[in-house]
Amino acid sequence: MGFKLRPFSGPTLILPGIRSIPAPGHTPGHSLYRVESRGQSMTFIGDLVHVESLQFAKPGITILYDVDQPGAATQRARQFAALSKARELVAGAHVPFPGMGRIGADDGAYRFVALNYRNR
Repeated sequence: MGFKLRPFSGPTLILPGIRSIPAPGHTPGHSLYRVESRGQSMTFIGDLVHVESLQFAKPGITILYDVDQPGAATQRARQFAALSKARELVAGAHVPFPGMGRIGADDGAYRFVALNYRNR
């Protein structure tokens, strides 16, 4: 059984309920992914953020691993603004446990508000 690889660029419906959102800067093809089901959605932000304690407050801060540092800073500010306005759930590898929450806005600065975690 072989795999079929279909490259994509731009906003793309990958599978029903999974859409890519271009966010180049960290890397040329860096994308966010929005998963939607039953009227709810969550955006997986990938490497949009690396240092939560700094980059939400000051989205212009970049790191060595951002291939295009000005582009990464621009994308970070753009995506933070859109996600905070939408009050949409986000998930990221470089944000506090449990890795999911919302982005709040305060006069051009942002903050990550993690979801409350409770063990069943």
